[in-house]
Amino acid sequence: MHYRQIKTISGSTAAVYSRWVKRHGLPETVEGPFVDDSLLYWIGPKRTEKVVLYVHGGAFFAPLQDCSLSFWNHVREDLGKSWRLYPEFTFPTQLHQLVVAFDHLLASGVKPSDIHLVGDSSGANLILQFLSQLLHPMEKIGPVQSVKAPLGSLYLMSPWVRFQSESVSFTSNTEDIVNEVTVTAWGKQYAEGVPDSRRPYIEPATAGPTWFSGLGFVVKQMLVSAGVDERFKDDIVAFAEVLREKGGVDVRLELQKGGVHNDAYFDYLTTDKPSKIGSLTPIVVQWMKEQLTTD
Repeated sequence: MHYRQIKTISGSTAAVYSRWVKRHGLPETVEGPFVDDSLLYWIGPKRTEKVVLYVHGGAFFAPLQDCSLSFWNHVREDLGKSWRLYPEFTFPTQLHQLVVAFDHLLASGVKPSDIHLVGDSSGANLILQFLSQLLHPMEKIGPVQSVKAPLGSLYLMSPWVRFQSESVSFTSNTEDIVNEVTVTAWGKQYAEGVPDSRRPYIEPATAGPTWFSGLGFVVKQMLVSAGVDERFKDDIVAFAEVLREKGGVDVRLELQKGGVHNDAYFDYLTTDKPSKIGSLTPIVVQWMKEQLTTD
């Protein structure tokens, strides 16, 4: 299916959010617009302590999904972000929006140590772009406010770290929801026009061995997960090891047996309260609980 068809069928992030909060009897709490008309969508009351900023995936062009809201509501998500989507808005538009959202939280009185970033697939990629920006600042992107303390934590679900992969899992895990040809084409389209000097920002697995040096001063705790049966698995495992060894970060890697790309969300496709959940969900819940209760 063409990405424009997917966008048409999926609708807009604003519509998905509005339907979801109405179904749950929650108020629509939206801040913005910020840069490029981006918006912040809150689930529950606004707060300045222990904020979870969710960066949704969708190959940089698809909007927020209902099932991901239900999943993060399950783990007490507090905040979501609406991105300007590819192809109308290319790199570094979404990175700039995330930086502005981060600055807004700091200006609202949220301490860096109380900000917990979570994201899936291309949303996780965007979080890694943000880390690269903190380590290797590009002009006119920000953040405007200096980060004087490490972030609370990061969770990356099935992060998209390499666009052109030749790993064993990428070519052989044919039961995954990710199509080899399609996702490779999407990655190529997103990277089009990005100079080689900026490649590590958008495709972190291609960065040099010292690119993430000093990451331990930016964030102390990271959880990275992948499905054993997903195409991205081998690249995710290799990248997590780089972060652990070169970045000086405490990286916990979870491989879900039988899991596919973004597997945890599929329990919430047809219901907000599934009777059974996969093995990854309780791990994420417990890990997030530990991060959010740590001073």
